[in-house]
Amino acid sequence: MRWVVVALMAAFTILSQAQPAKPEVDTFPPGEQVTAYTASSGIVPPELLPQTINIPHLNKCKGKLSGKVMLDIIVDSTGAVRNSMFAKPVGNELDRLALQIVDTDHFKPGTLDGKPVAVAERMEVKLTGCEVSQPTLNGKTIPAIALRELPTQQPYPAIGPASKVRLATRVSSLSLASGTVPLARVGQGVTPPSLLFAPEAKYTDEARERRINAKCLFSIIVDTEGLPQAPMLLHGIGYGLDANALTTVLDYRFKPAMRDGEPVPMRIIIEVNFKIIP
Repeated sequence: MRWVVVALMAAFTILSQAQPAKPEVDTFPPGEQVTAYTASSGIVPPELLPQTINIPHLNKCKGKLSGKVMLDIIVDSTGAVRNSMFAKPVGNELDRLALQIVDTDHFKPGTLDGKPVAVAERMEVKLTGCEVSQPTLNGKTIPAIALRELPTQQPYPAIGPASKVRLATRVSSLSLASGTVPLARVGQGVTPPSLLFAPEAKYTDEARERRINAKCLFSIIVDTEGLPQAPMLLHGIGYGLDANALTTVLDYRFKPAMRDGEPVPMRIIIEVNFKIIP
């Protein structure tokens, strides 16, 4: 039985890869290398197995949030989902819900000549959620998004030839924030994250009245699924714009940094521009 609830967090330019506070001796360890087959490879595709998702009784469910998230995944030879990445995000907390659901899916593995193999697929996830209050360990509550209805999932075959990939190791947001996880760095076959979705940051009334034109700088880690994690404000503006910029940054979606076909976490520096056009 799965409970699916996501706590709410809060013009885009990647300036550079962030410099670590201490020299990084190790890089993110490589995953297992496999051949990821596609429908054109003559495989028998994986079969999504049914699972029970528990929809909690929502007494104070506010509003309705609906969307369709498209994810690129690899179903490995055991039927587990690996290397989940956004193909088409919606740009809100439904993205995180979709990842939670798909990452715990299980399949009857795809086969080639009767043997289980890794298979690349695209997964469509349709979700309807609402805002609820989520209790914390200290007895307080925080806003969260919960499922309002059962999600629907539809796998589609990936297009293209079979390719060699490495299966990524999932790293929790807490581990990334703790600084204990070695991060990948650009170079030697590693490419930086690329932007898929970036909403515009909103002005506050005070900043608009004062006609503030300025930039916020943030350091974030883009995780292996393309979500921003562990944000740090490097240069603030004030007037309430820093908080608005943070809310916006946490809604960014990326294709993660890649190394030999494997998504890897990487810290980058980004800027959020506030500019009033005359």
